Amino acid sequence: MKQLIITILLLSSLLSASSVEDQLEKDLWNEIYNPPYTVPTEITNGSQLRALLFDKLRMPIVKRAKSEVKFAGTVRVYQNWAFFLGSSFDSNGKRITYPPMQESDIVALWLHTVNGWVVVDYEVGITDTFYSIWHKRYGVSREVMGLK
Repeated sequence: MKQLIITILLLSSLLSASSVEDQLEKDLWNEIYNPPYTVPTEITNGSQLRALLFDKLRMPIVKRAKSEVKFAGTVRVYQNWAFFLGSSFDSNGKRITYPPMQESDIVALWLHTVNGWVVVDYEVGITDTFYSIWHKRYGVSREVMGLK
């Protein structure tokens, strides 16, 4: 009888520890997917998330542009990914172009992690959809990038 009680207590503590681990994993998953964008969603101008994403991207783009930068274009989020396709402008509203193609288009990809949003990749002065390989390279869904 004593062994049965000890066995039950051991099993109970194992099950309890397992449920704690399960809850921690669930909490971590919820933190990564917060907010849980279950469909590709466009983030509108003026939203806090859009401003936060652009703030993360601004410094490397300012270095390339050698001037202050404003962004215009589409930001979409899906699951824990965010994707931007647009252009950059200086403080006077003039398009910023980047060598060697002298284009102003910018593409950027962010990932929401337990440490918040991080820039995964970006490029300036693009002329084609080279970023279509990002779904293979980074595991991002094609839907968030607007690709079929």
